[in-house]
Amino acid sequence: MFTLAPPVDWASIHVYLLMIQHHIHIFHFNSFTQLVHSDVWTSPFLSHFGYKYYVVFLDDYTHYLWIVPLRNKSDMFQTIRAFISYVHTQFHLPILAF
Repeated sequence: MFTLAPPVDWASIHVYLLMIQHHIHIFHFNSFTQLVHSDVWTSPFLSHFGYKYYVVFLDDYTHYLWIVPLRNKSDMFQTIRAFISYVHTQFHLPILAF
């Protein structure tokens, strides 16, 4: 049996968000590669080629996604450096926030 959630008071949520915006600087990125999110995922199984970890890079503006397989978690730092270099050489744009 499911219960319905109480109705949402959107006006109070909007006021709350305005209060948050007043106290926190919110950055608005409006171009490719200005803000890139990244995460590491650990697979429960090894791939056929021996990969256990996967690094995901997501561009905030375009939602372009890059997935890089890793055999060792210790390769993460080198992978991030290679990705930043790749973006800089291929797109001639810097990553402003990571």
